[in-house]
Amino acid sequence: MTGAPGSEPGRRILEAVVAAAEQFLRAPFTDAAITEMLERLGRAAEASRAHLFVNRQTAEGDWVVDLLDEWVDEGFEPLLGKEEIADWSYAASGNGWLFALLARGETHAGTPADFSAATRAELEAQGVVGMVNAPILTHERFWGFLGFDECRRERSWSESELAAVRLGASVLAAAVDRREAERELREREERLRQSSRLEAWGRLAAGVARDFDALMTTIRGHGERAVARLRAGDPLRAEVSEILLAAERATELTRELVAVGRQQEARPQPLEFGPWLDQRLPMLRRIAGGEVELTGEVADPTSRIHADPRLLEQALVALVLNARDAVPEGGRIELAARAVTGSEVERRGVAEPVGAGYLRVTLRDSGPGLEPDQAEHLFEPFFGDGERGGKGRGLGLSTVYGVVRQCDGYVFADSAPGEGTTFTLFLPLAADDALAAALTEPAKPARAAGASTVLLVEDEDLIRSLAEQILTDSGYRVLPAGNASEAREIAENNDERIDLLLTDIVMPGSSGSDLAQRLLRQHPEMKVLYMSGYSDSIIFRYGVLQDRAAFLQKPFAAEVLERKVRELIGG
Repeated sequence: MTGAPGSEPGRRILEAVVAAAEQFLRAPFTDAAITEMLERLGRAAEASRAHLFVNRQTAEGDWVVDLLDEWVDEGFEPLLGKEEIADWSYAASGNGWLFALLARGETHAGTPADFSAATRAELEAQGVVGMVNAPILTHERFWGFLGFDECRRERSWSESELAAVRLGASVLAAAVDRREAERELREREERLRQSSRLEAWGRLAAGVARDFDALMTTIRGHGERAVARLRAGDPLRAEVSEILLAAERATELTRELVAVGRQQEARPQPLEFGPWLDQRLPMLRRIAGGEVELTGEVADPTSRIHADPRLLEQALVALVLNARDAVPEGGRIELAARAVTGSEVERRGVAEPVGAGYLRVTLRDSGPGLEPDQAEHLFEPFFGDGERGGKGRGLGLSTVYGVVRQCDGYVFADSAPGEGTTFTLFLPLAADDALAAALTEPAKPARAAGASTVLLVEDEDLIRSLAEQILTDSGYRVLPAGNASEAREIAENNDERIDLLLTDIVMPGSSGSDLAQRLLRQHPEMKVLYMSGYSDSIIFRYGVLQDRAAFLQKPFAAEVLERKVRELIGG
């Protein structure tokens, strides 16, 4: 062979490459298309076999190669599926030089004599007398290589043939890039659909929780007042106490709904995760049960996150409960944590992570795993890994999603039949300045009240009536209003000093924060107590929390309301 650029063998391979490129432009990069391309190239190159190999890195860091597809000419033995070439290691076989050569983008054209003695014997047993291998590089990554075996005769590959083979490898690299981009796009679209679905669940849960806590506040408030007025031996006292107990259980359900909607009260702080987890592992092991082995390992024990420890514990408990249900006959739960960069979150499909660094917390169970159509619903209310056995954990996993997102983190679930389920949480690492700062709320001096005046603003009639009764019984003068407009009118017509504005935050027409800003201009010494079924973080969405303001979470008990008011204005 002459080796001239326009030689006949090189032109035939080039024509096969062009035909394959046109096919990949018209149709997806499928297994059938790969097989067809290998046959075209193999016949054009007059080779005995044409192979497509793909690289893979093992858990130990070793690079191995797998035969993805091949074309074999008549009269020669196929290699696909043979045990001796499965998981072929470059280094362990003594052929690390081949990996280095191809990773640099160079093409190998040679004979079995180029390889280690053991590999040479294997190649000769397959009838190989010569070969050429061209690297497939995708985004500067050594993805695999395109290979041709010659088993008929000794052969010297011309430069035009090698150039055409390299072009074929480039076409395969472009096709691989396209397939991976399409897969990533599909995965992102699915994550977006799932995220939108969970956001809708969250909005629904938050709305239900707001209405529900209004009812629970009323039931608990009037129940507590009734118990206080009944004699110790009155038979009705026990029945009312049962009502209060049921109301307390319903309040817990409300808190779960609020967590799903990411509206629960959060008090984030710099938290050293390793020691914090060590303190809670005994409790988590008790929850997992004696038949389940639960291990915990933190690779970076001094890593700090910015999170509410109470909410984080709630999320971990929900995850352990779900994992326990996945291994009802006993098994293993592995809990691990490691500091990672934001790029790992990006690889999960998050376009612009909010933080530069994260603590990656994984919880893996040894359960049977889930089918893909089940796994995609894991964070929806009333669905859990225990669904396989009919033991759904109610709002548990949706609560985990709400807690993690409220911490500006991300959570993912990976599961497959026979491989268990792994939950991965990415929690933002605390900034350096956050580690040094300790946020403390200044103490508010109480003053003797006498007949202090409270302007009560609440659009829910039941809650407004209950709060008015509680405060009136405590000796306060109460000015009730159903909305901000009524409150402004009452304040304008009131000649006496208003000591406290007790207002809901989210109301029709005008927010409680807007109302407070306007009234404080007329009554600069007035204190403010916000109340809401959402978290105190929502205050910052409606205005700046003033120094003299405080927050009361709904639903509240009568004694809690009395104590909050007393702390602010005495009495």
